Amino acid sequence: MLGYSIFFCYKNLANSLRVFRHYKSYTQNYLAKKLGISQSDYSNIENGKTALCSKKEKIVKALYQITIADLIRFTEDELLEYLINKKRLSIQ
Repeated sequence: MLGYSIFFCYKNLANSLRVFRHYKSYTQNYLAKKLGISQSDYSNIENGKTALCSKKEKIVKALYQITIADLIRFTEDELLEYLINKKRLSIQ
């Protein structure tokens, strides 16, 4: 069961990273450079094949201003709702 939980966390994080990247209009190459890795390594993170180390998690948190725990917790729909609400608040 633990293996499934870890897989689910990786997949949720991967999906959330992809949603955030598209929302911010970032490319994989841009984020890879920010993280100090290759584009193919970043692609592996978004595909759930590679985990983020704690140093990279801090960079992602700073770029997106959201915790890794929230990125894992949110479904894709919840994340989109969060982003829409965040944008509304910044406009007001």
